Amino acid sequence: MSRSRFTLRTLRTLLAVHGRGRALAAVCAAALVASGCSSPEPELAFEGARFSVDLEMERVRTVLRQLDAAFTNGDLAAVGVHYADDVVHLPPGEAPVVGLDAVHARDSTYLAEYDAEVATAIEELGLMGNTAFARYTYTESWTPKAGGESTSVAGKGIALFRRDENGAWKVTHWIWNLTGTA
Repeated sequence: MSRSRFTLRTLRTLLAVHGRGRALAAVCAAALVASGCSSPEPELAFEGARFSVDLEMERVRTVLRQLDAAFTNGDLAAVGVHYADDVVHLPPGEAPVVGLDAVHARDSTYLAEYDAEVATAIEELGLMGNTAFARYTYTESWTPKAGGESTSVAGKGIALFRRDENGAWKVTHWIWNLTGTA
């Protein structure tokens, strides 16, 4: 691969990892390194396997889409598979919910009492090694299963992810708040 391609891929990676704010300094450093390099571009590695930043970021997006579908379908098992064992939820106006069992209990209460419609829009996504984050907005509609009016809300949040030993992305921390009604 040419040096210019190395620089473009490096720039894309740095923007994905650091965002635009800190990427300029990182790009300057990468340009200095690239200007002295004539070898092919190294691939990022995970446990010796080759992967691409774009592919890994798509996998994180997929986790969020699958969580939306799982909540909308009331599928607690499909929700839980995307959480790390040490997951921490920081819901608005509530105490932190720490650990997979506690988060599972909270989610099961909501899904037992309500039918949900959840839609997430990713605003920013970053990746650094085995960690990732997503800044997002969302809309939710919760309809009581016993009957009654739906409650629709909109909000924003940040989810942190860790890639596990099998290469799966798991939510480790999730904080969200409400911005109003949907």
